[in-house]
Amino acid sequence: KTLHVKGDGLKNLIEREKLEKQDLSFQIAALSHDIKTPLTVLKGNLELLELTSLTAKQQSYALSMDNSVSVLESYFNSLISYTRMLSEDRVAKLIVVEKLLNDLHFEMDDLLAINDVEYSLSNQLVSTSFYGDEEHLVRAISNLLVNAIRFTPVANKKIEVTLSESKTLIYFEVWNNGPQFNKNTLKNGSKLFYTEDNSRGSKHYGLAFVNGVATKHGGKLQLMNSARGGASAILSIKKKSI
Repeated sequence: KTLHVKGDGLKNLIEREKLEKQDLSFQIAALSHDIKTPLTVLKGNLELLELTSLTAKQQSYALSMDNSVSVLESYFNSLISYTRMLSEDRVAKLIVVEKLLNDLHFEMDDLLAINDVEYSLSNQLVSTSFYGDEEHLVRAISNLLVNAIRFTPVANKKIEVTLSESKTLIYFEVWNNGPQFNKNTLKNGSKLFYTEDNSRGSKHYGLAFVNGVATKHGGKLQLMNSARGGASAILSIKKKSI
């Protein structure tokens, strides 16, 4: 009887948490819509302003405002993606590794080529399939690759993706030969809106979504510096059976 009562209480807590997440997602989507309207007006006026005769100082001010608008837009897009992912209750499906890699290749090939990146992939998996959310995983790994591209050197850009596994986990490691993470980024890099003002430039990482995908798959996102130089982001997910 006691277990039955506690089970009902736990069920109610889960349902309440689910409703709260859905409500949060709705409120953020509504807020985003409200904010995008004045942002659109601001961008339009900035474009009109840039068509007029401006002094060098005025041009620098306009460029600064334009960059700030772009950063604000990227923050809201990250926030929407993050909250939507948290509120969605998606069923894990069978993912074929070969198809996952093909989808990832299709998603990233042009971007890697445009940025003249020397790219390599090492698939060390024994498993040929696993269960999870393929759409979110492809997007999460793509986010890691986009971040890696942003921090590669000006010349001789290198990125390596390695797939490996343990008895309970599957790992997706993305390494690049850019500068290493500082201590603060190693600790806080996966937090929403985290920016670093040090060796890897004052840029937004946007890794909260990746960390959320890892958590939903029973794993985690780990940032680390490689002994051979460069930096790695390792997305791990738990092996599941259905």
